[in-house]
Amino acid sequence: SVRAASDKTKITLTMQGSDGSTGYEIYKKSGKKYKKIATTTDNVYVDQELKTGTKYQYKVRAYYYNKNTKSYNC
Repeated sequence: SVRAASDKTKITLTMQGSDGSTGYEIYKKSGKKYKKIATTTDNVYVDQELKTGTKYQYKVRAYYYNKNTKSYNC
């Protein structure tokens, strides 16, 4: 699950993946396409790259490593 909190200058995403999650890939959409903006092993990510009056959407993808291969089935 992902929770979001924002003010005029930043948005804070708090993630809780399933047991075994190694990290998260964070994607941001402004316009027509999502763009990966971060890969993190922390469960909190702060995006300070915001423009006033612009709407943003985020997707967060949890992953783990299975025998040195990244898997998204978590």
